[in-house]
Amino acid sequence: MARLQRAKPNQLVSGDWLDGAANGASAAAAQVVARRLRTAIGDKSFRSIQQLTGVPHSTVRRILVGDAWADLETIVKLEVGLDIDLLGGWRSEAK
Repeated sequence: MARLQRAKPNQLVSGDWLDGAANGASAAAAQVVARRLRTAIGDKSFRSIQQLTGVPHSTVRRILVGDAWADLETIVKLEVGLDIDLLGGWRSEAK
């Protein structure tokens, strides 16, 4: 069976990807992840982020520009590796 195609996050935003109006909760959440990730990265290289998190540098770039949806495993790796919260405070509740 063919995989269902869906719009990229940046296709669901009017105007600028990170600051535009999101069309729906999923797009808004993707913007939050990208903005928080951009802030956490600062002036670090994508390759250094890959070393810290285990997330391929190309995936990090695609999340930042809205070309890819960050899946749960990717979000967790980024949060743990960078010691940040991208979507909430789940780590304080995890046992």
